[in-house]
Amino acid sequence: MTQTESEQKALKMEKMGVEFTRMYFSTRIERIGRSILLLSQVVMLVVFMINFASLSAFIASKLPIHEVINAIGIADAFFRSTLIALTTLGMLVCLAFMVPLLVVKNAKAVKDTGQIIFILGLAVSVSLLIWSIISISLFPVKFNILGIVLAVINIALISIGSIMMISSSSKLIKKVTKAIDDSNDLGIETPKGNRG
Repeated sequence: MTQTESEQKALKMEKMGVEFTRMYFSTRIERIGRSILLLSQVVMLVVFMINFASLSAFIASKLPIHEVINAIGIADAFFRSTLIALTTLGMLVCLAFMVPLLVVKNAKAVKDTGQIIFILGLAVSVSLLIWSIISISLFPVKFNILGIVLAVINIALISIGSIMMISSSSKLIKKVTKAIDDSNDLGIETPKGNRG
């Protein structure tokens, strides 16, 4: 079926609406993917805290503080304040990943979010794994072994969750785009229902 230029333009705009403006009910795979990614951020925060505790303890142990002065708890206070500051930083990093997961709803945004988290989230997670390995070399205690285990789990969670979100949204875009093509080939006007 030959389409006029205006019809082709309308079809193009319709497809753009599929990707950028329309709201969809989430699929089961997408919901599971989001849940896995949200869980990964909780795990990531725990790994941050473990590594930050080791880093803070290492820095505090290297402070040039006399034993008499340290008796009043200078090093301990430094350790606690450093740990709180670094943990806050870790929370901000995790929130930067969590907020889009809780907000995005249209197919294109879901796909883009999955891709961004896959790239940046994996980069952060791998960095945390390396950091965990360094931490256990500085403080060979069971607490730091847990950091390595959780860092590996976090990498797996981010990989699985991101792939599920990306594949789900890609299939949705293809499915709706095909439906639009089929309806236009049949000369059926695409419904102008709720798009917001």
